[in-house]
Amino acid sequence: MIRSEYGGMARDIPLPSDSGSDLKVTEVKIDPQNLPLRILSKPKATRTDGTDCAEGIVRLKVQFLSNGQLGKIAVVNGLSKGLNQDAITAARKIRFEAATKRGRAISVRRTVEYSFFIY
Repeated sequence: MIRSEYGGMARDIPLPSDSGSDLKVTEVKIDPQNLPLRILSKPKATRTDGTDCAEGIVRLKVQFLSNGQLGKIAVVNGLSKGLNQDAITAARKIRFEAATKRGRAISVRRTVEYSFFIY
């Protein structure tokens, strides 16, 4: 059987009995009226201050507006002030397609992470 889901409805689709496999396939259809946020490009963060030796991950809460612009960006978990600012600068360059609900663009907030490691 194949499990098919569409518009909140699910149904099982039988496979031919001679398939001889326990393979399960999930068919997923996306409702064009309700689409998630789609990140088109996420530039890498680069260190602007070579003296900062901190390592780790900066987590940002980013507001993706319905008009295709970025709204507020807040540091959720940060490192040094310099690396936090480097992450925010990179996040400001993110390009995206807004999420939609019932065919209309909507604003959403998502967590975005930037990693800083010394090799």
